[in-house]
Amino acid sequence: MRSHTCETYIGTALWRNGNAVGPQADHLQVRILTGLPLSFFTRPDFTHVSLQCLSARNPEPDSAVQASDHTGSSGPQIAVFYKTVLIWVSGMLVQIFLFIFAVILAATTALSYLMLGETARERHVRLQIFTVVGAIVALLAVLSALHARETVNLIWLFGSEFIDGGLVEHGTALFFALCCCLGAAIAWRDETSSRLIYLGLAVACFLIAGEEVSWGQWFFHWQTPDALSQVNLQNETNLHNIINPRAYDPIYSLAGFSLIGFAVMSVMLDARDWVGTRSNVFIYRDVSLFMDWLAESRFGMVLALSTAVLLQHESFEEYSEALLALTLMLFLMFRLAATDIVARHETMAAE
Repeated sequence: MRSHTCETYIGTALWRNGNAVGPQADHLQVRILTGLPLSFFTRPDFTHVSLQCLSARNPEPDSAVQASDHTGSSGPQIAVFYKTVLIWVSGMLVQIFLFIFAVILAATTALSYLMLGETARERHVRLQIFTVVGAIVALLAVLSALHARETVNLIWLFGSEFIDGGLVEHGTALFFALCCCLGAAIAWRDETSSRLIYLGLAVACFLIAGEEVSWGQWFFHWQTPDALSQVNLQNETNLHNIINPRAYDPIYSLAGFSLIGFAVMSVMLDARDWVGTRSNVFIYRDVSLFMDWLAESRFGMVLALSTAVLLQHESFEEYSEALLALTLMLFLMFRLAATDIVARHETMAAE
């Protein structure tokens, strides 16, 4: 157990290159102050938390620890710490509420979808798919949550906020790369105004796939430039890890509830008909196709609803990204096959 000269122990030293460097004595004291479990303070959320240093000795400070001048009072540091804890707990409560709300909406939508089968056999097939695929998705979600809470170590599968390269993240990069190719193919073959949407989507998927693999650094192992290394959470050649991962949470939540919104409309026949009658209009055409895919494909609904729920909580971050990329890829495959049909509709509408 190491001791430090600092009166305040800065949270940026708590995690460095994926390793906890803080002395357990400091964690133990914080646990006594707050009543929170020891593992709570080894989480990456505390990148910027100020913790009170307890050391009475005065050795040379560890190079990874930032020390502050002696002020004779730890009150401000403890106040900052409690404020940060309050913000973190509030964020967790919001995520839990959104997760539960999404579960309720997704379950209601799933029941409506299962009951809409035209025949008993179709309803039975839908139930089987939901049961099997849902069980697989749920099992991996549980493992993702256990890994996020460090109950089990599955970095090889899910990676971490400090170590990229798990199988799930490789899958995410692969799926987005395929989405890029599919989007480009649709933009090339589609003669309607929708090609602009898919051209933009192809560019976006290319950027996401490149960021996921740090633009090839995973495979070619070059040294990260010093200027980028100092500000990048994972010491990699990408931009998205410069920002605190929690800053992406509102975007994930919005994407999840958007998926639920489309799923709800896809099981409401009146809503589908209303959008379908406007399918000759720029945006409505592709919204209608997406809703048709959700309602009629074998795996679209279960994947979309599962993704929507898991996007609401940080414990499933990497896993939900992979599911989102997979869902998008399957829809784009459907959309590419429907390109000729869409072109014919456009021609008939013009006549």
